[in-house]
Amino acid sequence: MATGRAFMDIILHLGAHRTGTTALHSYLRGNRAALARLKLALWDPEVLHRGLAAGMMGPPGPSNPAQKARIARSVGRIGVRLAQMEREGIDRLLICDPAMIGSLQENLVQSRLYPALLPRLARFGDVLGPRCSRVVLVIRSYDDYWASAIAEAVPMGLPMPDDARLERLVTQPRRWHRVAAEIATVFPRAECLVCPYETIDGRLDLLLAETLGEPFPLFPGAAQRLHKRPSRDMLHQVMADRRIPLAAAGSGTTPWQPFQPWHIEVLQAQYAEDLDWLARGGDGRVQLMAGATPQGGRDDRPGKQAAGMG
Repeated sequence: MATGRAFMDIILHLGAHRTGTTALHSYLRGNRAALARLKLALWDPEVLHRGLAAGMMGPPGPSNPAQKARIARSVGRIGVRLAQMEREGIDRLLICDPAMIGSLQENLVQSRLYPALLPRLARFGDVLGPRCSRVVLVIRSYDDYWASAIAEAVPMGLPMPDDARLERLVTQPRRWHRVAAEIATVFPRAECLVCPYETIDGRLDLLLAETLGEPFPLFPGAAQRLHKRPSRDMLHQVMADRRIPLAAAGSGTTPWQPFQPWHIEVLQAQYAEDLDWLARGGDGRVQLMAGATPQGGRDDRPGKQAAGMG
């Protein structure tokens, strides 16, 4: 049955990584039937990487005919599927995949925050842009974000960062405000919303409501946390298996933190600058989640930081 709308509405949740994306995907998949009854469809990494957008997900490289053909096939598949969904009466499509803007490995190897965001995301601009009304980015304080990214990557084989690489992460010039501004550049017609992770941590229902821009039913599993950052003891075992000096991780059940106190102070100050930029209006292109404080809503209750995901 036709909806009478010119276009189905598209909402993008672009991550970032280590801000609850895995838990959000699980939450949405577990409630897919309820979402369908509300005429809301979901494309998550399982859908996008399985074939629909497979040709558009890899890192950008030198342009060549084969790559252009893969991207064109993916754009064509997406266009056909969007038209089908509109005929089926779907009102809204929620697309959730941080791989659309980059990868953790790319960030760590290049010591930059999503260095290839523009060419990656531009692949989706033409086919999604006319229908896209809202783009959501979740950001996290740099000291926690980089520590969580490293703790996730080391067990998968990336080297433990030395002092020089940690210093590069502290001084890397790409900040969240620049990432958000680039997203707004690719989707100029859409509302670009930034949510501090510290405000929505453990509240998938709140994150979904912010993403959709309206109150939403509370579905089962809204408080789940997945892919928590490895504790010092967990990382200690991984490093022992890889024959990495154990002193680099220490021991204990609290999340591992590789940065020195003076690094953390600088990183938190950088994050405060991002939040202040957002609170002042984001140059008219980006807005901060309602209710988020310029300090990021960090919850300093005992045990809160250690209990959080990632």
